[in-house]
Amino acid sequence: MVLWRALGFCTCLHGLFWRGHAQSPVLNPIDNSDDLKILHWIHIPKAGGTAFTKLLKKVVCAINPLVRDFSPCCRLGLCLHSSSCHAAVGSCPLVSAIGRHSSNMALATSVPCCTTDLAMGITASFLHFSFPKKETLTADEYGRASVGIWPLGDRAAFLLSTGVSRATLTKHLEVKKYPPELLQPYGGTAQGIIAAALPRVTSTFESDPKIRNARVSLCSVLTRVYNHREVGAAEALPPACRRMRFHAIANATAPQGRALPGKASPGSKAGGGGLFLMGPGVALGGSQAKARPVLGHPRELKVGDYSLTILRHPFARAISANLYKGHSPNYDVFDLRPGLWLHPSVKPKGYRNFNFFDYVVAPEYQNNLVKMFGYSRGCDQAKKCDEAAALEDLAGKGPNSAKHRAAEARKLGGHKSGGARRTTACTLANQCQGYRNASGLDGRHLATAKRILGRFRFLGLQEAYNASVLLLAHEFKVDLDPADFDMERSSGKEEALLCRGFRRRQVASDARVCRHVMRANHLDSNLYEFVHREFCRRLEAAGLMGHPQVARELEAGALCSSLDFGDPEQFCAHFHESAGALAFRERDAQRCKLQVPSFHTFRGDRQKPNFDNLEWPPLPQGAFQDTHTNFGLA
Repeated sequence: MVLWRALGFCTCLHGLFWRGHAQSPVLNPIDNSDDLKILHWIHIPKAGGTAFTKLLKKVVCAINPLVRDFSPCCRLGLCLHSSSCHAAVGSCPLVSAIGRHSSNMALATSVPCCTTDLAMGITASFLHFSFPKKETLTADEYGRASVGIWPLGDRAAFLLSTGVSRATLTKHLEVKKYPPELLQPYGGTAQGIIAAALPRVTSTFESDPKIRNARVSLCSVLTRVYNHREVGAAEALPPACRRMRFHAIANATAPQGRALPGKASPGSKAGGGGLFLMGPGVALGGSQAKARPVLGHPRELKVGDYSLTILRHPFARAISANLYKGHSPNYDVFDLRPGLWLHPSVKPKGYRNFNFFDYVVAPEYQNNLVKMFGYSRGCDQAKKCDEAAALEDLAGKGPNSAKHRAAEARKLGGHKSGGARRTTACTLANQCQGYRNASGLDGRHLATAKRILGRFRFLGLQEAYNASVLLLAHEFKVDLDPADFDMERSSGKEEALLCRGFRRRQVASDARVCRHVMRANHLDSNLYEFVHREFCRRLEAAGLMGHPQVARELEAGALCSSLDFGDPEQFCAHFHESAGALAFRERDAQRCKLQVPSFHTFRGDRQKPNFDNLEWPPLPQGAFQDTHTNFGLA
């Protein structure tokens, strides 16, 4: 059994039954097929991603109509456990890496190439979060509430429709031994939960585990990043991806492993592992199932068609991260410098406090955008995985090996021969954290980041949050509610004090600090300006420039103007040295001194960073030039 942390949490790929849907194709802005779809979401630290995920869930519901009625992603306010409310495992498995600030740009190709295969593996492991231990559903505050928001019968229907066999689900529920109050609506038995779900599961398919594993292995080979500088170089998916997607729709068998009567799917042979397509309205285990032909091919997908992200200017993001738990040396949850940067739970009394100066000069926190998009396989675990995969290539299991291609073809045809790759899981799943030491970044990584971001289906800016919401809704054709424009997560009681955010505002309005932070993050500053211009171009193409909300937001933030957001001199002078900016800063300081007389400007005067005397390394030639060129795409 192979376990892999794909798209945000552990997923078991081996030994599970897989299902898909055989209803008529449902049109959507990306893909007119009816296979299960996931979103490749890159959650940038402190860029508004947590608030934005509620809209992503609405999108993933729109593009998965066959499971919409019982999908956890479509249940407002769902949180399966108090410790996972801002994670994929807590509410929506079909949006990758919610709450995880990590990336693997290979997934920009993998997800559109084999979205059904990946989705089935993800939802299979979601079984353990859907039906957790009984204490979670009875003692945990959020777990108890989740039973009302997403009833147990709906959970079973979702799992049976998206990758879990009836036998697996039955065995899992029997082990849990839920108390009578949870089982009462279902006749007092675990089997009652499944019985309530079966009438709602109108179509499904299964495939042989060996075939399934071969498909995932082939997907890994087809979409693996062999050279980080070539990420996003091609717009088209590998040719085999189209066959894999069609195969995922067409290959279906009866739920209990019985072959269905009717016409074999394209490419299969009678008696040789041929697979058949189920029609709608067929209950699980039904013996009168009818087969029907596939209704058309899916539209040709491109690299990045399911990829989305939202960015924030490096200066504002650095300030926000430094003052937020888990994102600074004072509250290190990533174990970046063991023994020096500590978690509060293990920090001894009187231990030193790291200030904003310490944060800015630490390479672990610099140029995180370019790390995540331009060097997403640069961490140690990804490098080790890729080295092992290269050894497998040499052993005759690589993409250019005739032996490998023949073995995969045999397994896709239903045969059991051929050796599976051992690195399938890590090449698809291993993701690198944005917070890591990558001091060797240069213009080549920046160019790669620009190119792959140009492939993303959606790009948003935190500074233009309303415009980003409208652009996403336009791209995926979803209806919006007023709550979709709320860009702040709920604040804790300690944040409701007088002068909330005063330290952040004082630092954020200091032009000297602004320049130094941007120079320390010169690659990210350049990348942000690049994406800023692409964002403006997409707003224009969508006809949104004239929308009142968009126009007000762009004018207030000087976005889509002649201001270069990647140039420290232009950006910092515009926002922090104008007469209005200086007057606001003074009024803000006077108001807070009246409210809290002993309040200092930044963690006490003794710890105020001395940016004036800081020796910064020389910048690369033209680091803040040539930011308005195109993405280098055909």
